[in-house]
Amino acid sequence: MESVSNNNILGGKCTKTYPIPCFRCKGIFYHICKDGDDWVSFCGNQDCLNEDSNASKSIARDEYQKRVEKNDHGQSMTGAEKFNLGSSYKHACLSKWMADRVIQNIVNSWIKDYKPFLVLMGNPGTGKTYLSASILNLLFEKKEEVFYTTHRRFIEEIHKAIEEGKTQHSVIDRLSYKKYLIFDDLGSSKCTEWQNEMVLELIDRRYSNENKTLITTNLNKKQISDILGERTASRIFDKKNETLEFWAKDQRQN
Repeated sequence: MESVSNNNILGGKCTKTYPIPCFRCKGIFYHICKDGDDWVSFCGNQDCLNEDSNASKSIARDEYQKRVEKNDHGQSMTGAEKFNLGSSYKHACLSKWMADRVIQNIVNSWIKDYKPFLVLMGNPGTGKTYLSASILNLLFEKKEEVFYTTHRRFIEEIHKAIEEGKTQHSVIDRLSYKKYLIFDDLGSSKCTEWQNEMVLELIDRRYSNENKTLITTNLNKKQISDILGERTASRIFDKKNETLEFWAKDQRQN
């Protein structure tokens, strides 16, 4: 069967027309073209093209709905709901976060710019977790690859992996290359030497690859160095990172 070259189809891609009848319209409009490494065939009849286009849009809508996770009420889930931060953080957002303009600009810049780590230090009740939840909700809404954990959750997940016959590296590997990682309450878990090594390995991998990492802690720089080790502190407080300190009184008591 002779084929006829036609370079005007699909924006000039190499295509060939074969006299094969379409199973829908029965017309002889079948084309075959190279799309990457695959060969794609389609009918050039306008009605068939419209039908294929509508089918593709329907599939795309279905796939999108699958990606949009729902809560128990059928509503789009927020990041705080996804990672079980609690109902008080469900609708946390930066527009409701009370801070002076300079700090707001630093936070907004970190989300967009190249600085790898944003470290929030301060007393309990000064809004660190609310700020973390606001950033989490924003990134989750934008469909960014973001993961939230706490120091305790991180260690518990490693213990669970080991109980299942895996290694601690299965957890660390999974968290190391997330585009955004929020590590809340650093230093809140009992800091044994082994646990400190697990934290160091995760911090070191993300530091080495300059992955965006948000860390909150109730410890100051000296305490982090004394409790978690100088190597961890050195990476967290590298001059290329951003650090904000909140040492006001506990707002939950006011």
